[in-house]
Amino acid sequence: MDFLTIGAVIFAGVVIVTLIGQIMGSALKY
Repeated sequence: MDFLTIGAVIFAGVVIVTLIGQIMGSALKY
């Protein structure tokens, strides 16, 4: 794997974690 692929995987992971965090946060509000 090259650095571009690793960077893309890390970026995708951060986006997924952020989305899950927002969903969990909004769910806890209700």
